[in-house]
Amino acid sequence: MFSGYKCIYRMRKCRFVSPQVKWDKVFSICTMVNDWVEYEAHQQIWLKMGFGGEDCEFLVSDNSASNKLDGFQSSRLFLNEARGQYIIMAHSDSRPEVTKDKMLKLLQRLEAIDPKWAIVGNAGVDQFGQAILATGLEMPRVLRENRQRGFSLVRVLDENLLIVKAEVRLSLSYDMSGFHLYGLDLCDMARRLGRTCYVAPMRWHHGSHGTLNTGFYQKVCEFESKMRNYRRPKIWATNCTFLTVSRSPLLRAWSRAKACWLLRKNKYHSEGERRDLWNAAKKETLLFPAYALLWLYNKSGLQKLRKSQLMRKTRHTPVMPKLARSKSGLPRREKLALLVPSFQHEWYLSQLLASICRQTRKPDEILISDDASADGSYELLKGWSRGRPSVKIFRHPRNLGITENSNFLLSKTKSDLVVFLHSDDALLCSRALEKMELLFRREPKLALVACGRGFLDEKMALTGKEITLPSGRHAGRDIRLKILRSEANLIGEPSCVMFQRNLLTKGFDTDFRQLWDVDAWLRLLKKGDMGYVAEPLVGIRRHAKQATRQNALEGRLIKEHLTLYGRLLAKESPGLSAEDRYRLLHKLTRTACRHPRAVTPEIRDILSGEKKRMGVAEYYRQKIWYRLGRWLARGSYQ
Repeated sequence: MFSGYKCIYRMRKCRFVSPQVKWDKVFSICTMVNDWVEYEAHQQIWLKMGFGGEDCEFLVSDNSASNKLDGFQSSRLFLNEARGQYIIMAHSDSRPEVTKDKMLKLLQRLEAIDPKWAIVGNAGVDQFGQAILATGLEMPRVLRENRQRGFSLVRVLDENLLIVKAEVRLSLSYDMSGFHLYGLDLCDMARRLGRTCYVAPMRWHHGSHGTLNTGFYQKVCEFESKMRNYRRPKIWATNCTFLTVSRSPLLRAWSRAKACWLLRKNKYHSEGERRDLWNAAKKETLLFPAYALLWLYNKSGLQKLRKSQLMRKTRHTPVMPKLARSKSGLPRREKLALLVPSFQHEWYLSQLLASICRQTRKPDEILISDDASADGSYELLKGWSRGRPSVKIFRHPRNLGITENSNFLLSKTKSDLVVFLHSDDALLCSRALEKMELLFRREPKLALVACGRGFLDEKMALTGKEITLPSGRHAGRDIRLKILRSEANLIGEPSCVMFQRNLLTKGFDTDFRQLWDVDAWLRLLKKGDMGYVAEPLVGIRRHAKQATRQNALEGRLIKEHLTLYGRLLAKESPGLSAEDRYRLLHKLTRTACRHPRAVTPEIRDILSGEKKRMGVAEYYRQKIWYRLGRWLARGSYQ
């Protein structure tokens, strides 16, 4: 008895952890100080810009007597000791030209665009290593440039300004030292954690262009030798040089040649810095052949062509559209409706209703339509709706079927966003609706948002889960092509999807009783992109009486499959490649041969017409390549 009370006493002394950390400060301004007079002027500028309140703190590493704290060690101390939500590491010769309130709004806007961001700066190199981005940065003998208004995703940030989100808990390499490349190392740490780095559109002044001496290139060599141990061969770009982590002498020579080419006509660096670079580069035996190849590559115009191709793919996040916004900086919340078509599922309704009550994002309206159930479903729903003004219950005197019942609910709602939740399914996560809606608010012009799904058995136990896509935004055309190629529902059941009601003007196609959702998703993807949350937020019930099994036993599933993809083949044929067209035609033909009773005259005409449209020569050419590819793929696994 005594040991039991002692155990309970110890449990009460435990400390609970939570991802919601309350920071003591908002900003921590960190600086390495070599001259206290210069730092005093530097601090006065920060105070003038509004960073002198109780929500800000100033951290310094004292190097006035000697450089006992280098860039790596100072940055590690700053990241460990800072109490601010945002840690600003700035050089003493740089100064802000943006106020505290504007910087805070800028960071909140970036949080709304990409919550996975870790570091923000004022200059960096894009994700392809082709362009140096310095939005709003002012430097000596350089005109102020403001080439874009939005945030730009970058691979490397310049060290004159680094704004780090404290909750990411970043650190730097302990086997590196010196005053160079700690920004590159910090960005690499963030990218390996799955975080992103951005250049932000803010005004900033930096008093120098950096020092490229022998010590700098010595640190470049140390960094390369460190990264070779665990990085694949690759050439990296910084604001002022190129480096590689490869053991190949050709790649090392190529990176040194690119660095020399970059510095050859740079008016912001001295002749001595160019000479130091050449002395460091001449240690590579293949430098001069690599430099000659690089000269031909640039003079022939191939470099400009390659750069233009990569720049088209560069991700530039646009400025958030001027919508009505809440205090958090996100667009105001649209109305959300939860539509529940119910039929003969009294046993599962209690779990469904309980999962709706647990949601942190409460629906603005809940519409439930009972499709002439013979069990006690309607009475249970009627009792649950008492005292809930947002809930409306409908009942049909005769059975309409799932498609017409869903269309009925869609016609009754007035909300902007809609989720269909079938009466035998359930929401597994209390933040399911909130997470799906948040992706709608962060990514403009989405047609629908889907999520992963878990599978429930008749005893309400979770038996498995399925996640078909990575989290984030996906182009509508790409997902349509994937569905056509795989002939599978990559998006999920209606319970897993939130979509915009005004985009589905014609409702669901009543020709389908099983694949009506796939038909609707394909029509929505024609009008916009798709978002995906790679978490099992919704539970899909698998039981003996579900409609999917009944439709499969009746042969309706095969018939609707041929009808849906046959119509898509006829409509999308001009936009498909010959290979995709043949594969879809071949699969549908094989399915039709195996199930001749499911083939309708419409499908027979579509298949024969598409075969004639391809032509005999093209059809058999694609057939040969298709069989050859399958034979080679089979041989590679043996």
